[in-house]
Amino acid sequence: MNTDMRYFVLPAIFLSAIVLFDQGGIVSAQADYTRPLIASKEPALVAAGDSVRPFVESDFVPVTKVNEMPQSVRNALGGLLISDAGGPFNAGCMVDSSKPVPMTRLIFAAVSKSKCVMHYEQGGIAHIFKVSCYSLESTGSKPLNSARLLWQTNLGNSKLSSLADLNKLIKAGNLQITLAKQD
Repeated sequence: MNTDMRYFVLPAIFLSAIVLFDQGGIVSAQADYTRPLIASKEPALVAAGDSVRPFVESDFVPVTKVNEMPQSVRNALGGLLISDAGGPFNAGCMVDSSKPVPMTRLIFAAVSKSKCVMHYEQGGIAHIFKVSCYSLESTGSKPLNSARLLWQTNLGNSKLSSLADLNKLIKAGNLQITLAKQD
């Protein structure tokens, strides 16, 4: 075998083996692409119309900078580096340690009194777009320090431009929503 071909063939064989042996759930390549920003226990996968309703757009204020999102949402992200909309972003899996760039970039967020919807893109082996919805309401008498993840969805390569676009997908039932386990 040509030495140059080994660099392409051997990784392909390795990745094929991962897919073949993943039937038992030992290795999950998909988990890296569908994991929530904040892990939830035993999430439930549902169709959008089952439990997620369209947002009343007039109740939300659009946000394009991470520091304009509520502090409780930023706390929930646990220090994840996120670039502002249009900011520097690494869409690939190669990292240049001399000039580190976030692997996640905000597309837009929409904030109401009770919720924050965040649409963002994530780089890596696959460049994908996601939406997460957080509750800004505290449960009990204690003040809210960290927003609670309500649900999220992976949009694949579909980038939305506004909350109205997200509402269209919700109304059409074209999303697979992962509900966060609520305590």
